[in-house]
Amino acid sequence: MSARMPAGRQVSLPGISAQEDHFSMSAGTNPADALFELELMAAYFRDPGWRDETLVQVQSMVPLIFQQLQHQAVWPIMSEFLPAFHDDDPRMQVPTANDITDVRMDYIKAWVGP
Repeated sequence: MSARMPAGRQVSLPGISAQEDHFSMSAGTNPADALFELELMAAYFRDPGWRDETLVQVQSMVPLIFQQLQHQAVWPIMSEFLPAFHDDDPRMQVPTANDITDVRMDYIKAWVGP
């Protein structure tokens, strides 16, 4: 995809989710802009733009996110019930704030990359 801008087009930034065995993307557009939307989605995987600044920004929000999450009704389900239900499988446990702030970009690249 060239450096074309989506001005005047109906495209959305792709939503990306990670599952145990795959990644998935979703987005929305109209038939006229479908090819451009697909090119935009492909660019997210082809040229991911690894930026340490983004990781630092996300990590700076972790304390606030955890503070808010711990005061929501879903917190006991996430932090206690689901881990116990899955026999304390570490994949089903909520990572600690330190687990998240200790992540480095090279670890993410190794995990996501080919």
